[in-house]
Amino acid sequence: MTEYERSGHQLDHAAQVWKRDMAQVERWHRPKVSWPLPAVVDSDRTWPHRILSMASGTSTARLSRIESRERNSKWPNVPMYIDMSQCINCDACLRACPPNFGAIFNHGIDVVILPELCSGCDKCLEPCPVDCIYPLLAGEWQPAPDDWWEEPLSANDPYV
Repeated sequence: MTEYERSGHQLDHAAQVWKRDMAQVERWHRPKVSWPLPAVVDSDRTWPHRILSMASGTSTARLSRIESRERNSKWPNVPMYIDMSQCINCDACLRACPPNFGAIFNHGIDVVILPELCSGCDKCLEPCPVDCIYPLLAGEWQPAPDDWWEEPLSANDPYV
């Protein structure tokens, strides 16, 4: 058997081992829930839809924060802000912000974070390619300007 034939045989064996291992991983990670999900009625809505609305930009907690324009006092982390002198407007932070907070908006040519909606969860930090998102100093942040509040629940709100 030549060296070339031997290396081909080794590759075939490696491919077989890889297929076997992937089949095992697939069995381990197979979802335990069968679809369609069972419909558990809660008033006139089924529970999967209720879960989706709880994790969306129309959650009652987010809507009440938008209405009151006040930050949740139970949030331990300080809100974040975007340094627009460094920002490249890639919207990676906007896509990473959890919709139940929905704090990041395109406002004209700027990307802004409404501190009253930001929980300080840091999910926007990692996807930012230029690291232009920073925590505001505790107790020193100012409420968002009135014109920023035109964005939530408007046609430009990416979370609804």
